[in-house]
Amino acid sequence: MKQCPTCGRSGIGPETTTLSHRLGDSTFTAEVPAEVCPHCGESLVHSKDLRWFETAVARAAMEAGLHNGEALRWMRKSAGLRAVDVAALLGVTPETLSRWENDKHSIDRASWAALAALATEGLDGPTAARLRAAAA
Repeated sequence: MKQCPTCGRSGIGPETTTLSHRLGDSTFTAEVPAEVCPHCGESLVHSKDLRWFETAVARAAMEAGLHNGEALRWMRKSAGLRAVDVAALLGVTPETLSRWENDKHSIDRASWAALAALATEGLDGPTAARLRAAAA
């Protein structure tokens, strides 16, 4: 039997746990597989399941039309994208991307759509390839 990293007792086993993340006025939740300690309640979520949740929140934020800096930053970070890389692909400065993410400046619809696609596809996806080709 596995030992709990929090309380040190044996018996940690497979169950599910609820993950939740709030973006603005919206809260996103999902049940994910986890290893749960029956003694202290500690939940350990595998990285692949956490990644799935982060991507699901990003996708749900896009579909809900969350068009703010917090949602923008979440989408970028959940996809593992660095600000400097996203800025280069979008043809803007890193400072402009920072202004968008900090709600100092509104992001235009085309950049929002491109970032949303990058967040779900990653830097190796077709949107990134199209943006690179357009910049060449």
